[in-house]
Amino acid sequence: MVRTAGWLIMLGIMTSLVWALPPAPRTPALVEVDSPLDVARLSEHGFIIDDARAGFVRVYVNEEELQKLHRLGYPAYFVVDEAQAQAEALWAATKNTANPMAEYHTYDELTAELQAVAVAWPSLCRLYSTGQSVQGRELWMMKITDNPDLQEDEPEFHYISTMHGDEPIGTELLINLIHLLLDNYGVDPDLTALVNDVEMHFMPLMNPDGNVAHNRFNANGTDLNRDFPDRINDPVNTTTGREPETAAVMDYVWGGNPVLSANFHSGALVVNYPWDSTDEVPSGFYAACPDDDVFIHISETYSALNTPMWNNPAFPHGITNGNDWYEAYGGMQDWHYVWEGCQEVTIELSNTKWPAASQLDTLWANNRDSLVAYLAECLKGVRGIVTDAVDGSPVPAAIQVTGRDAFFYSDPDVGDYHRRLLDGTYSLEFTAENYVDQTVGGVVVSTAGSTRVDVALAPAPVILVQALDLVPIAGNGDPYLDPGETWAVALDLYNHGAITFHNTVATLGTTQPDIAILQPTQMYGDLAPKAVVPATAPLIRFQIDPDEPCGTSLDFTLTMTAEEDTFSDGFSTVIGAGQAAVVDSSDVPHAIPDNTLPGVTSDLPVAGYGPVCDLFLHVDITHPYIGDLRIYLISPQGTSVQIWNRQGGSAHNIHQDFPLPAFDGEEMHGTWQLRVEDLGPGDAGTLDNWSLTLPLYQCFVYQGLGDVNDDGLVDSQDCQLLAAYLGGNVEPSALVLANADLNTNGIVTIVDLVLLLLETT
Repeated sequence: MVRTAGWLIMLGIMTSLVWALPPAPRTPALVEVDSPLDVARLSEHGFIIDDARAGFVRVYVNEEELQKLHRLGYPAYFVVDEAQAQAEALWAATKNTANPMAEYHTYDELTAELQAVAVAWPSLCRLYSTGQSVQGRELWMMKITDNPDLQEDEPEFHYISTMHGDEPIGTELLINLIHLLLDNYGVDPDLTALVNDVEMHFMPLMNPDGNVAHNRFNANGTDLNRDFPDRINDPVNTTTGREPETAAVMDYVWGGNPVLSANFHSGALVVNYPWDSTDEVPSGFYAACPDDDVFIHISETYSALNTPMWNNPAFPHGITNGNDWYEAYGGMQDWHYVWEGCQEVTIELSNTKWPAASQLDTLWANNRDSLVAYLAECLKGVRGIVTDAVDGSPVPAAIQVTGRDAFFYSDPDVGDYHRRLLDGTYSLEFTAENYVDQTVGGVVVSTAGSTRVDVALAPAPVILVQALDLVPIAGNGDPYLDPGETWAVALDLYNHGAITFHNTVATLGTTQPDIAILQPTQMYGDLAPKAVVPATAPLIRFQIDPDEPCGTSLDFTLTMTAEEDTFSDGFSTVIGAGQAAVVDSSDVPHAIPDNTLPGVTSDLPVAGYGPVCDLFLHVDITHPYIGDLRIYLISPQGTSVQIWNRQGGSAHNIHQDFPLPAFDGEEMHGTWQLRVEDLGPGDAGTLDNWSLTLPLYQCFVYQGLGDVNDDGLVDSQDCQLLAAYLGGNVEPSALVLANADLNTNGIVTIVDLVLLLLETT
């Protein structure tokens, strides 16, 4: 059935009430294992692994999940959550004092501290909220550089801490580091140079809700360091279905171009580097990424200056490859490296997750030089600016070191790129859309500093559509295309290349028989290099048949022809105004077969026509262990999008909305399918309900009033023809009388002529 907007509001209220239910609590447990293959098996079943050593694995589970471990044949038992116990004891002793949590910052204290710093150093820093947590707390990011409001040719660096709320050491270290850099600006030459030469971004507290609750997870019970896109089991770089804290970090990173980063944890004493997971070897075996040599170096740069870490007997030199320790999916460091081209490591600061506040000074002393040295690594290796060879504008390029299957990127604002490489000779490959690829060989990198390689890419000789606007010519006056209306296409063309294109003509085409192209061509003359030429009258025009169904997608081709070459483009639009409507499934509930493929499929027929836009999927599933589940939405055209892949750990049930832009532009009509698979034994569930929010199109058929000569235009020629008819100078067959009846009273009189004159002047 179809629900109205009022039901959408009620749906939102009901959904928020469901989300407000507390997740099942999870606490640490030890699991006895015999080999790394057992670790891989636990990971495949969705257990959240926190540590792996010889003979045991530490996981976070609830009572039901502990029983599942037993059913899988693993001896397992709860252990004391020392971090939570330490934090709660500290809170109980200090909450009514002037210094709650002693030397640890509460969320409110952190907020006040960062705001005070921003006020005290307005020329060197900016404080941003990247978004809000589940419970509405701000996710603070502090930017520090000498010109905080300018985009400069300098590397962007990130430190992010405490995505696990019960691991707060990094929060305190970043507060200290912020003060160290700002208080010593102009005093210490090395620190001053870092502020001048690096754009630094520090997020001291990514999971404020978990921190306030003294808990690892966010307020939805999700481990944020298992919530990022993953190249192995979640390879879609989207915020769809992710926690607000995760999405906020992703959106912030997309707004910049970080080149080096680290995220902070505790519970071990080691620097962990990619890969965190791989499909080539099982957990417990080394999984080298393309920049393995660089990651070993920058990891040891940090650990070498932290004596306890360097001398940690569990990890030689205080570093480890992630998968060699234990595999983890959905981590931040692999996401940064794969999709953003940023080299990032995970730094575990202490074997104790939440040490006594009295240890913070020692931890700062152990990490201070490491923090600064690691940060300075972003100034080494290779750097440069990528520009357009004709006009010198910055070019957003993808860059690759020959022989290394890893991309990094130039900043579109300035064109600068930065990459840590070790001593050696390299070849760099530069690619960018609408530019000629370029390779620069013989790039020598040494420890003396960074090697600059500026590159000017030759623009490909191509004519592009710079701007496209649809302009109403004859219609009902609203901004939506309706049956019977005439519209013009205003095109601005851009000569991207370095040659002049002569006698350029743009031609509009379509294969749809109910669209009449009234004026197919637009003349542009000569296009000089890098010139933008706007459209001039007469504009390209088309007319929609009055019987064309509402919601029809109109597909047009554009052909730009010059003496030198021909180029193609196109655009699509839709007839009518789309209004969101919710279509419910009608064949539910369905039992979800336990540990059985292909699972269960539910059908949802959609009767409406038109292209999908801003589709939302809502899913209601009752299941005691959603870490077993994998979910796909399949369109009538057969497009399959995975919207859930064994996420959520041991949490219960799914009541969630998923925005799915991947389906935009597909035809909505037909049968949609939701497939739910259970990939683990011992837990059964039910697909209770699901629905799609889709656009429902409405149209107002335009009858051509005023277009008395039926040429698709309402202009002075129509006025002259109507005046001639009313004066008896032309026969009725010379015009369309129905279009001349502007006041729609059934007769054509001088009143209609007056209305037409008013419309055309």
